[in-house]
Amino acid sequence: WLQVHPAFSRSALSADGRAAFDPFQHALVTDLQRSGCPWRYCHRLHFVAGQHVLSKGRRDASLILIHSGAVGLFEDGEHNSAVHPDQLASGVYRRGWFLNREVLIGMPTQLDAVAVEDGEALCWDEQQFFQMKLEHPAMAAAICKIVTEQQVRDWELVRLGLLTEQVGHTDFARGDGGDEAVQFASGRDGDKAPKAFLRVSGGSINSGTSSVEIEEQGDLPGTE
Repeated sequence: WLQVHPAFSRSALSADGRAAFDPFQHALVTDLQRSGCPWRYCHRLHFVAGQHVLSKGRRDASLILIHSGAVGLFEDGEHNSAVHPDQLASGVYRRGWFLNREVLIGMPTQLDAVAVEDGEALCWDEQQFFQMKLEHPAMAAAICKIVTEQQVRDWELVRLGLLTEQVGHTDFARGDGGDEAVQFASGRDGDKAPKAFLRVSGGSINSGTSSVEIEEQGDLPGTE
């Protein structure tokens, strides 16, 4: 469709440019939410593939928003070391997804997070998030809202039994769309059948030939 008219191509390039520049594209969508500079309340994190991003059990870890690259969550990764290539991942998250969401309710980090692609993220520690809530409550409320929505989407996958059961560290794949989470999922019976490709984009979950509809959430990225 980009070849239909030059205006379409220019519009697509402009949208890609805005997305690459603005990590808050899906989190802060109104003028009120962007009142004040959100960069004042967070810091930048660069990571490379294989780098440990979060360690399970820590209470001082930051809330993380992925801007580029990909990060996998693992149940039993060794602290301060790369996850073994044969270890299974709980899921892979890309641009627009928050990690360590449990920090907002005072819980310790639940899973180890290891980068599977080089990238960049934004982080809010406890003091930064408290300052943001104090000075710009609408901004903090918007972030809390999208964090909650993403958590609900993950819970929905668990309820439907579609959460990844067999994902190898070397099985990570990038989808066609930039803002969708991609993973491989096995059958629920734990058999030796080939893994089914599972992609969630917009409001539908597709696994094999089945499709499960969930509530449409606008331009929010899909979850695993």
